[in-house]
Amino acid sequence: MQRRDIAGRVNARLEAAYVAARELIQNHRSEVEKLANLLSVTSTLERPELAEAVRKI
Repeated sequence: MQRRDIAGRVNARLEAAYVAARELIQNHRSEVEKLANLLSVTSTLERPELAEAVRKI
């Protein structure tokens, strides 16, 4: 397999992952914003805090 083939396949996978991530964020925009607001206040969340925040959302 040539380098261009590999690079093309890697690029295609990255593009697909990017599209999927954008769709996920768009479909859950309000939840993402709530979590972002919480992080802007606390700066960091430990695993239990994150789990609790996600559970409440």
